[in-house]
Amino acid sequence: VSADSSCKKVTYPERNICAFEGSSVKFSCVYESWRTTPSVHWARSKSGHFQKVYSWHNRVQINTGRKESTLKITDLRESDSAKYHCQQSSRSSTWTSRFPGTTLTVRGSEEAQQLLVFLVLTPVFSGMLKSEVSSPSAGSVSMFTDPDLQVQVFMSPTGPKLVCHSRCLQDRFPVWFVWYENNQPVPGETSASYSRSVGPESSYSCGYLQHRSASVYAPTNASVTMSPPGGAVQNGSVTLTCQSDANPAAKYAWFRGNQGKPVREDGRLFFISLQASDCGEYFCTAQNQLGTKTSKRVSVELLYGPKSCSVSASPSAEVEQNSSVTLSCSSDANPAATYSWSKDSQSLRGGQHLQIIVQPEDRGFYSCNAANELGSVNSPARFLDVQCRCPLIWKVHKLL
Repeated sequence: VSADSSCKKVTYPERNICAFEGSSVKFSCVYESWRTTPSVHWARSKSGHFQKVYSWHNRVQINTGRKESTLKITDLRESDSAKYHCQQSSRSSTWTSRFPGTTLTVRGSEEAQQLLVFLVLTPVFSGMLKSEVSSPSAGSVSMFTDPDLQVQVFMSPTGPKLVCHSRCLQDRFPVWFVWYENNQPVPGETSASYSRSVGPESSYSCGYLQHRSASVYAPTNASVTMSPPGGAVQNGSVTLTCQSDANPAAKYAWFRGNQGKPVREDGRLFFISLQASDCGEYFCTAQNQLGTKTSKRVSVELLYGPKSCSVSASPSAEVEQNSSVTLSCSSDANPAATYSWSKDSQSLRGGQHLQIIVQPEDRGFYSCNAANELGSVNSPARFLDVQCRCPLIWKVHKLL
C-alpha cells in the first residue's frame, strides 16, 4: 500500500513469476487513484534495498494508465531476479520492505537447455524420477530448483481434479510428470492432469526430474481452542479458534448445538460481550476441496462467583450424643466453589460435607464459606443441638 494520499490501494495480480533466462515477462500493478493520469514508477528490491527501474532501459518497457501500470522485461537475465514494486510519485512516499510486490525468479538458460535435452532423450521418465527423488546420486545432473511447482485442485461434477503446474514449465517443455499418492509413485500417471479418483484419505503430490511439489491433502484434524478457557464473566470476551492441518488451506465454519446452519464462517468465533444467551456447545468444521473434518464440541459458559450459600443437616440438626450427622454446604457458582467450615467462628477442615459423630462439645453454630476465583460468600450460621443420651436411673431420679 502506498503512503501517497492520492493513491488508496495498490494490488498485484501475480505475486510470484518464474521464467527462464532469455525469455520475456510482463507483470502489472493495479491501483485506485484520484488523479486522471497518475505518476507511477517501478522499483526492485533485494534484501530490503531498493533500486528504481527506468523505462528507457533497452530491456524495460513501462506503460502506465489511469488504474494500471505494466512492466515488461525482455531478454531476461538471472540478475533480474528480485521483487518488483510500483508506487505513485510523492514527496511523502517512501519504499519499505513491508510493501507488497511481484517476485520474479529467473532460471539460467544452461539449466533450461539441460532440462530440454534430458526430457527429449529420456523415453521412460518415471523410473528415473523415482530413483533420483528418493536418493539422488552424486553424479546425477544438477538441475535448477523450481520454486513454483505445485498441485492445483479444481472442483468438477465428479469430484476434485488435480493438475501439476509450474510457471517455469508452462508451454515450454514436453514434460513427463510423476504423481504420488501417499508418497508412493502411481504407475502410468505421467501427464499434468491426474486421471484417477481422488479420496480424502490420501495425500497427493507431483514431480519431474529431481523436483517434487508439496503434497495436497484433506484436513487431517480439526481442533478448537478457547481463550480464556471455559468462558468469561458477563460482558466479558471469549474467542474460539479452529485449527486444522490441510493443503490447500481449509475454510472454517462454526456451528452451535444441533443447528444445521453455521453461525459464522471464519477461523475464529468472537463473543465481544458474553451473555447467558450465548452460552452452549460449539464446534467447527475444516473443509477444503479434498474433504472435511469436524472438531469436538466445546462448551462456552458464563462464569460468576458464588451467588448464595446455605447449610443443611442430615438427618437433622437435633441429634443425640454418639449419633452421626452430616452438614452440607451448597452454593450456585461457576466455576464450582470450594468450601471451608467454621464452628463458633473457629476454623474447621474444608470440603463440601462435614460428617460428625456428635459429642456434647460439638453443640454450637456452624457456617460455611463458598469461594472461587471470582468471589466468595458466607452462609448463615446453623445451630447443631446435641441431645444427651442419659442412663435410665438418672432419668427416674430426675422425675422424682
